[in-house]
Order: sequence, then C-alpha cells, then structure tokens
Amino acid sequence: MAEAILVNGISEILKKIGSLAGREVSLMWGVKGELKKLQKTADMIQKVLQDAERRQRDTDAVKLWLQRLKQAAYDAEDILNEVAYETLRKKIENRFKNKVRNHFKNKLRRFVSASNPLVFRLKMAHRVQGVNQVFDDIAKEKKMLDLNEEHAGADKPILDRGTFSLMDETEVFGREDEKSAVIEMLLDDSSTAREDTISVIAIVGFGGLGKTTLAQLVYNDQEVGKCFTFKEWVCVANDDSSGKTLLGEVFRHICASEPRSLNKNEMGKKLEEKLNQEKLLLVFDDVWSCSQWDDVRVILKHGAHGSKVIVTTRKQEVANDMGAVHSLNLTDLSYDHCWALFKKRAFGRGGPDQTRNLELIGQEIVKKCHGVPLAVKAMGSLMHSKVTFREWKDIETCEYLDVVGDNVLNVLRLSYNHLPSPVKQCFQYCAIFPKDATIMKDDLIQQWMAHGFIQCSNDLEMDKVGNDYFKTLCWHSFFQDMKMDENHDIKSCKMHDLVHDLAQLIMGKELLVL
Repeated sequence: MAEAILVNGISEILKKIGSLAGREVSLMWGVKGELKKLQKTADMIQKVLQDAERRQRDTDAVKLWLQRLKQAAYDAEDILNEVAYETLRKKIENRFKNKVRNHFKNKLRRFVSASNPLVFRLKMAHRVQGVNQVFDDIAKEKKMLDLNEEHAGADKPILDRGTFSLMDETEVFGREDEKSAVIEMLLDDSSTAREDTISVIAIVGFGGLGKTTLAQLVYNDQEVGKCFTFKEWVCVANDDSSGKTLLGEVFRHICASEPRSLNKNEMGKKLEEKLNQEKLLLVFDDVWSCSQWDDVRVILKHGAHGSKVIVTTRKQEVANDMGAVHSLNLTDLSYDHCWALFKKRAFGRGGPDQTRNLELIGQEIVKKCHGVPLAVKAMGSLMHSKVTFREWKDIETCEYLDVVGDNVLNVLRLSYNHLPSPVKQCFQYCAIFPKDATIMKDDLIQQWMAHGFIQCSNDLEMDKVGNDYFKTLCWHSFFQDMKMDENHDIKSCKMHDLVHDLAQLIMGKELLVL
C-alpha cells in the first residue's frame, strides 16, 4: 500500500514563501512582482491542504496532486533561500563599503564584480516565473479536484499536559505461566550436559507477541539474578540485510571498551578473558540467523557449568540450529488478558468514559487484534483519544484493523494514520536510526526542531511542544523501553523492530541509510 503524503512539511514551506516574499526579498525589485504572485498562490493552496491530506487515501489523483505540490514547494524554497542569501549579502556589502571604502577599494571592486546584481536578478526572475507557472497549474487542478478550503490555523494541541501518566512498561498481562516456565528452565542445571558448560533456551514467536517482554521479565527477576555472576543483554537484530554477525554483536555488548577494529580471533580472546569461569546468563534478543554461532559457543564454554543463553527469535529453525535444549513457542495472549490491557489503555485517566456502548465496540476491536499484545496496546492507546460513539465505530469497521497472521503492521499503520500531521513527520524521521538503537529524547527533540518539524508560534515553547510530540509517540506504542533520569523524566527509548519497519516503509524512496 502506498503511504500518505504529509502536508506538514509542505505547509511550513508555503508559510515561508509568504513571510519571505513580504519582507526581505521585496528589496529585490526585479523579482518582487513574481514573488508577490507566488505568495498569493501559496496562501490560496495552503487553505486546502488539510482536505487534501484526508482525501488522498480515497483517490490517487489527490495524492498525485500533493506529490507535485511537494516538489514545487521544495523548488520554491531553494529559490527563496538563494534570494534571502543575496539580500543579506548586499546588506553586509553596503555596510562593509561604507566603513572601509578607501582601505579595501580594490578588493571590494573584485568582490562586487564576482556577483553581478543584474545577472542575479534576471536569473531569479526566470526561475520564479517557472515556479509560478507550476503553482498556477497546481492551483487550477485544485479546483478540478474540488478541494475545500478550511481555516489554516495551528493544529490542535497534541495532548493536554498531565492528562495521563505513561504506562509502566513492566506491567504485563497474562505471561505469568510463561515466565515461571522459563525461570524453571534457567534454574535446572540437569539440562546442561556434563561435557558442556552452557545450554540454550529459545523463546519463539512472530513479531508483536511479546518475546522480548517475556525475556525482560525473566532477566530482571531477582531470584534469577542471584543464580548468575555475569548477566548481559545482547540485541542482535541480524536480519538478512543488516550485515550484523552474532559474534560481532556479542563482542560489542560485552567488550564495549575494546576497539571495534579487532579481527575474529582477537575478539574471541578478549571475550574468553571477560567470561572466564563466570556463571553466565546471556540474552540474545531478536536473532534471525545463526551466523558464527559455533564460534560464539566455543567462547561461551569458558564460562562456569550451568551457564545459560536465552534466545528470542521468530524462526524455529534458528532455535534448532543453536541447539536449544528447551524451546517455548509463545502463543497468542488470551482474550481476557487482551481486554484488560486494552481497557487500561483506552479508558485510563484522560480517556473516554467506560460506557456499555464503547465497551461493546472495544471488545470487537480486541477480537480483531487476535491476541497480539503490541496490536492491543496500540489500539488501546488510539481509542484513548477518541471520545464519541461514532469515532469508535469508525475505527471498529476500518478495513485495515484486522490482524491477519503476524501482520501487525496493519494495526500500527492505522494508529499512525490517526496521528496529527506534524507528529507523523517526527515519527517518519526516526526511520534514520538503526534497529534497536537507543534514542536520547532531548537529542531527538533538538533534531526535530532543527528540521522545522515542530509547529509552534513561540520559539521558547518549542521544546515543550516537542516533548508533547514525544509523549504522544510513547503513548501510541511507537516508542518503548523508556529509561528514566534522576528526576523520573524519560531520558531514552527504543523502537520495536516492527515499528521501525513501519517508519522505513512510510519513508520509502525518501530514505537512504548507509
């Protein structure tokens, strides 16, 4: 499915056209008339953007119109940047000329001749005329598409600050039996052969079922912690395109202070020194292939007898190839536990009243999530922002809601579609991070601000609005694994690999990661 074009970036450029065309660039007398015309056309187009964003899902013609507008807006922005730069250069040049006219007379003459004002105005006039023609055509097509004008004001606030507290990520519904089973496997040393020192326990299931969550519950259990002298969590995420190897990821996590340029033998020796005679508990999270598993297993034999490896994977063959002595196939979450999770999200503080009508619709939504916790959590978060019966009914009957097999992306895409436009753009930007990357909240908000993604009339409030955007993405389960600072504010987070897949899918051809 082709993803929607965001209007937020286009809208910001059109605003820039209006402000610049009315101020500094008006000094460019050879371009002023064309810029005024461009400003008028841009103002007219901006009023229909919200209608176009909604209707593009129903007609390819509107989406094609938005694509053309987006390219024309980028071209116009390039021109305005050049004109604004030339205007600033002229001001500085005149100032410079008045102060040091005699001392730098010859140098100034060479500087001025290098940028001929008449040539520049002629060049800009032709370029602005070309962009104006494109904008005129786009404006005519607007009428043919019957796009309606709306009030072009600021977006509604994303969230009322303090209306809810973020869900505790350690709250898990319905995995008590699985947790007990894995812990029993961990503490049973009889499964470890005498000639070996380490055994593998696999948690297998498709994306969104909660494999990582279950592994975290076991890893952080106090009784488990007492039984092992060395614990380490290694997120591998070595799918076929990542270029990662199991050995390389184990080395990167366990020997973080060592240089990354070591060869395989050198890495092996460093790991042997680090793990020597320790009773190990290692979690290899999100393993897609067993590249170099034999090399890693040889190294892990230097640990003490009874050491364990927990591996989470979507592929049963990975568990088999790693020689798992126990394999837990994670099943769908029960309906009762899904409903409990959904209710806590949807009807929490700041959400709609838990009426009988909304409960009946919510129960149907939960059924369509087919026991996938990530889908239930995402839908519960989405319904928290919906108040009326009609809004709930529209979501329930949406064709994208039903989770077929392991296609949780349908639900995540639906949740994404209901985000405000500027928050969508901020989410898309997160596709640049590698899978399982730790994302620092303050750094991310600064990057959003630098790219102009945050809509705010007061620059002093921009970081607060960015924080609201971040909280919105957390609430909708686009961020997880939140870490807190000493003030109990979120310091960092990660993205579920399915959420990361969604961000890259939406970005499409506009994203290139090397």
